[in-house]
Amino acid sequence: MTKFNTFKELAADTKEKMKSYHDYPAKTLSRYDGIVNIIGHLMNQNNCVYSTDIIDQWLKECTIKLSKSTVERYRRVANLLTDNYHGSLDGWKVYSSQPCLVPKSNEYLNVINDYKIFMENEEYSTKTVLCRLHDARYFLVYLENNNLFNTKDISHQMISNYILSEHFENREIAGISSEIIGLRKFIIYLEEKNLVSCNNLHFACITKKNDIRRIVTTYNDAQVSVLLESYHDFPSNLRNKAIYLLALRCGLRMCDIFNLKFENIDMKNKTIHIIQKKTNVALSLPFDNEVSNAIIDYLLNERRKCNCQYVFITSIGQVRKLTHNTSIRTFRRFRSLKKEEQPSQFGIHILRRTFASSLLTAGADISLISAALGHINNATVDKYLSTDKQKMRRCALSIDLFPYKGGLF
Repeated sequence: MTKFNTFKELAADTKEKMKSYHDYPAKTLSRYDGIVNIIGHLMNQNNCVYSTDIIDQWLKECTIKLSKSTVERYRRVANLLTDNYHGSLDGWKVYSSQPCLVPKSNEYLNVINDYKIFMENEEYSTKTVLCRLHDARYFLVYLENNNLFNTKDISHQMISNYILSEHFENREIAGISSEIIGLRKFIIYLEEKNLVSCNNLHFACITKKNDIRRIVTTYNDAQVSVLLESYHDFPSNLRNKAIYLLALRCGLRMCDIFNLKFENIDMKNKTIHIIQKKTNVALSLPFDNEVSNAIIDYLLNERRKCNCQYVFITSIGQVRKLTHNTSIRTFRRFRSLKKEEQPSQFGIHILRRTFASSLLTAGADISLISAALGHINNATVDKYLSTDKQKMRRCALSIDLFPYKGGLF
């Protein structure tokens, strides 16, 4: 029996839960109100509080009339309302835009459930968990379709056949590589849990690489200045500024910043000591007064009073450490710039690239850059060499070296 007497109560309660679970921008909440008004009118026409059957039919009609992006916005709000109506909206969620294939056998369902628990215990982000589960489910469904119902029967040939199957046809190389990497992670998990008969199956997950070498995107000085400016309408401004500076001045990965505890920061000696989540290798990095002041400013003037051991926590809702990049995304901060002055790409990881690029421009040795980034292999830094545009311009050949006869055309 639902606790909501009217759709208006359901919509208002859902919105409050959304705000408590995630730091949504005002535009998203305003869009939610608009979609809720449409759904509310639909429910009033049918004299009911809420009906999933009516919602499903409405979304089918919207698919014919409206753009894909608009339908997905409608679908997300409908999913939020549906979960709350049934009492299952208990946290921040990412809803898939496509129906999810699920294996039918109990053994595979148990494997998927255990894999999910494993990733959550390892504190993977919500988005990563969903993507990895998607990759694992599709592979297990493929096995079922080929009459394999035990993970012990997985072979190198079966993995190769799956990668060559129609599931990967007519897709971009980047998308194929991303899913195969997810499949490899799943196979490694099965190997570590002794759920397969061979411990080198993951070598069959060979990705296709795009041979096009691109200049790595970094932020210039003007863009960095805008990024670090104060924005009084952001409830988590001081927190985000400190996070930006840790990535920009220290080159830390987001997962390591999110996992940063008070015991990892030595304010007296201005040093950070961590065990990197990605490589499980110890890393010690110095930080300057700008980073120190930003962290102190956040702790004194913005961070909520609590006993949480993590430095960076949510600004609203349940007190917990940050687990994904959405609440600290950068693109909103560049809106004040003209379109031609905005970065070609947005993302927190670009700050880490900018850190590496600045060291390169200053003449730092590759081994030093690799150590500062916490890389195990120096070759990993190679991609950052393409960011020094000044040196690349000096490599350009003069047109005088190519004599020609005749006119221009």
